[in-house]
Amino acid sequence: MKRVAITTLGCKTNQYESAAMIEQLERAGYQVVPFDEPADICIINSCTVTARTDAETRRLIRRARRLNPLARIVATGCYAQVASGDLERMPELDGVLGNREKQDISLLLESTNHQVSDISVERESQPLKLTSFAEHTRAFLQAQNGCNSFCSYCIVPYARGRSRSVKLDEVLQGVRDLAENGYREVVLTGIHLGAYGLDLTPTTSLTGLVARIDRERIVPRLRIGSVEPNELSDELLDLMSSSSCICPHLHLPLQSGCDTVLERMGRR
Repeated sequence: MKRVAITTLGCKTNQYESAAMIEQLERAGYQVVPFDEPADICIINSCTVTARTDAETRRLIRRARRLNPLARIVATGCYAQVASGDLERMPELDGVLGNREKQDISLLLESTNHQVSDISVERESQPLKLTSFAEHTRAFLQAQNGCNSFCSYCIVPYARGRSRSVKLDEVLQGVRDLAENGYREVVLTGIHLGAYGLDLTPTTSLTGLVARIDRERIVPRLRIGSVEPNELSDELLDLMSSSSCICPHLHLPLQSGCDTVLERMGRR
């Protein structure tokens, strides 16, 4: 049985996807071990929102090679998506897989000729499946991926593609699966969670999704991930205040209190 080690940088969505990749790899017969232990394959799930996270990815790649001189070292995630050529030139690295390739990680992990696919052409969300979030008391669930905002400073739309929502019934089933596996709190997450449902047919909204989960009482506690201030509706606030299921907590990325700065950033 081959031993695989994985480490993760970045956002809650990346953490969710790493947990889902671990689950997929274990089903495929791999033994997943901590990143500091000897392994046959090492995976770095990268982030690229800052130059510091890019540098940290490169540091982890070199560290993985020092710890495991004979292992196969693979980078995936957002840095791998937008700078695959830079990473491929690293002598310590054996393979680069983009965000789309995470869905087939168990099939592509040992591939030697796979190219990073163009994430910008993706129009439907195909989230990785996850039924258990190891070593966590609460579980994250990806409801959305990508972003259409293209803020002037932000590389995320190029790393994650256009906004794509997971179908409502699939999100509900994901919450059920996690609840049935003993999780009493589920956190809805996404790259641009406030855009949930706008690309679905028929269209819906984050409020509509949260209301459905609340109405069906699928899980004792539901927590909402980061939501843009301009996407926080009175309807959602009313729902949160009247619900015994929805956690009374919001993360609002204000960015700046200066209109001029916000305009330069391309923020709404």
